[in-house]
Amino acid sequence: MLMILREPTEVYGDWALVLLQTYKREMTIRHYSPKTIKTYLSLLRRFLGYIHPLHPKDISTFQIKNYLSSIVEKDSLSYTTLDQNINALRFLYVEMYRLGFKFGEIARPRSERRIPVVLAKEEVLIIFGKINNPIHRLMLQLMYSSGLRVSEVVGLRVRDIQLYNLTLFVRGGKGHKDRVTIFSAKLKDQLLRRMGGKQPAEYLFITQRGTKYTTRAVQKVFEKAVKLAGIQKNASCHTLRHSFATHLLEAGTDIRYIQNLLGHASIVTTNIYTKVRDPHLFKIKSPL
Repeated sequence: MLMILREPTEVYGDWALVLLQTYKREMTIRHYSPKTIKTYLSLLRRFLGYIHPLHPKDISTFQIKNYLSSIVEKDSLSYTTLDQNINALRFLYVEMYRLGFKFGEIARPRSERRIPVVLAKEEVLIIFGKINNPIHRLMLQLMYSSGLRVSEVVGLRVRDIQLYNLTLFVRGGKGHKDRVTIFSAKLKDQLLRRMGGKQPAEYLFITQRGTKYTTRAVQKVFEKAVKLAGIQKNASCHTLRHSFATHLLEAGTDIRYIQNLLGHASIVTTNIYTKVRDPHLFKIKSPL
């Protein structure tokens, strides 16, 4: 009987090490992001620990369902984490092994359609005012001005900025999709100074050590600024992206344009911002 409810154990054996190396290589070949590769490898290690000493090819779809059920009950996994587990196993069985597992039969958890945290324009300006380093401040201003993810702003290169029409090119965003978005004319002079003397392929933002910024470094800057600003909302760097979309919607921008600027594949994803825009714009008043 397959024991899947015990704690994950260290996976021993040459076959397991080879499997993990091959798994990583296949994901790299398919241009999965380093973050996704790291996450999927971690999830696969845990799966191998549960089924050890059995090989994944000896496991049935029914047993995989039992495994997923066991970790849900034990860890109370969120929608995102459970979905990642399913995707990690699907890559192993369908993409690598070409086995006929019907992962469509495995019930996916319902998406948690939580309303995103959004900052008021005044709160955004207060936060920016708490950042003394001009480079750090410009990075966050660009995220809000353009709707960028933190990984996208640290990956910007000089050639991606089009000063003449106030647009920037996002290369290899989420899902390896390129897109064009906008930025504020107020940032034009700062960006021009930042681009000066650099080659087109150089990163736009460089640390004092001459290296590319990490996403965590930018997140820490934002978290510190939020605390100094006394903002009580559970805001993160991604909140600037949410605020960008919401404030454009409040200004009357067509949601289809916002979808393109954000790089959303489906309008359904963008529609979440219709739930957080200022109700006064609807001329709705409380009856009290």
